Amino acid sequence: GEAFTCRTVRKCYLAIVRGWVLKAGTVEHPLKDPSSGNPLDARSTYRPVAKIELPYPVGPYETARYSMVEVEPHTGRWHQVRRHMRHIAHPIVGDSTHGENRQNRLFRERLNVDSMLLHAARLEFAHPRRAHPVRLSAPLPESFRTVCSHFDWAIAPD
Repeated sequence: GEAFTCRTVRKCYLAIVRGWVLKAGTVEHPLKDPSSGNPLDARSTYRPVAKIELPYPVGPYETARYSMVEVEPHTGRWHQVRRHMRHIAHPIVGDSTHGENRQNRLFRERLNVDSMLLHAARLEFAHPRRAHPVRLSAPLPESFRTVCSHFDWAIAPD
């Protein structure tokens, strides 16, 4: 718990988002604390991992574009990754609160995927007693594997 409080734990998420994310970047956008309503500093970095364009019209567009990104939140705010990706106009597919319903519907109807495509992939921290680095990885959930397989995205295990 102390490592999280001191922000010495590195968290890495994978997300499938609307649109093409063409380069790495940083989001520094304050987020309101849900209990007080006060804005709190929040910072996340992201980098593109894969992208695809599908021949399905969504809204005013003739095709649908998606990216897989790796996101590292540097602060620990409520729904930070979801809110930051929405802030830069790349909402996470399947997010019913911060996402985009037309995109979510396409994934439900075309790919039979009805879950949020956000995955806590990795945690890194110093061992509390021995101080050596510890790296924990979680396998991709079924919904992520389904989408990656359908899109021919080869995701290397960590």
